[in-house]
Amino acid sequence: MTMKNTTELAMLLVVLASGCRHDGKVHVSGSVTLDGQSVNNGSISFEAADGGPGVYSGGIHEGSYELRSTPGSKKVRITAYRSRRGQSEPTSRGLSEHTSSFENYIPARYNDKTSLVREVAPDENQIGFSLASK
Repeated sequence: MTMKNTTELAMLLVVLASGCRHDGKVHVSGSVTLDGQSVNNGSISFEAADGGPGVYSGGIHEGSYELRSTPGSKKVRITAYRSRRGQSEPTSRGLSEHTSSFENYIPARYNDKTSLVREVAPDENQIGFSLASK
């Protein structure tokens, strides 16, 4: 490999590596608790607080999340589901059986009717959420 080829290859690698980081998005991570307990499995989304385009979301696992978002003021929505044992219901054969369903146990003020707004800075962000059920 000639010196010219080596230089061109090095420049190409720099351009490719830097191109991955210039998509306008930044790293956001943090913890999520409800009444002091880690939210084990759920989802979190950041959307423009002014109603602009773009929703950035990630999973919540064992009380922690990571995602990439554009900087700016963001409305945050948090959801988490758990199994709920249903009531006994009669079947077509006249027998009674239990039904299972899932419920979002995070209060609506943190998801459907969210009041959470956070500022995502143009660099690394550590944003935690301590939610309360009452």
